[in-house]
Amino acid sequence: MSARPRPDTLPVPAPGAGARGPEPALPASPHGAPRFANDWIGATLRLCPERRMARIAAGTLEWLLTAADFDALAAAAEGPGPLAVEWNPDLGQVLVPGGHLRGGASFFRLRS
Repeated sequence: MSARPRPDTLPVPAPGAGARGPEPALPASPHGAPRFANDWIGATLRLCPERRMARIAAGTLEWLLTAADFDALAAAAEGPGPLAVEWNPDLGQVLVPGGHLRGGASFFRLRS
């Protein structure tokens, strides 16, 4: 009767020779995409004063919305250029960091 080899003496296949390596790590969800319902995500806000519209862009997603109080949002955002904000698409609210210092509020309701 032949003796079985010990597990620590078995040959190990060379890398790329059919050996399974460690499982690849799942990519982390970028902050620019919702990870779960009612999530605040990093986005950019760009205002269009002529149309009184707000454009929110996060990752590959974009929203073109009207603000409940466009004048207050424009004052908080300080101009039409892109501004880093936090956006909650489920709540329809944008958080403008420091907006309360410039426009009296930081949270603004947007709707389509």
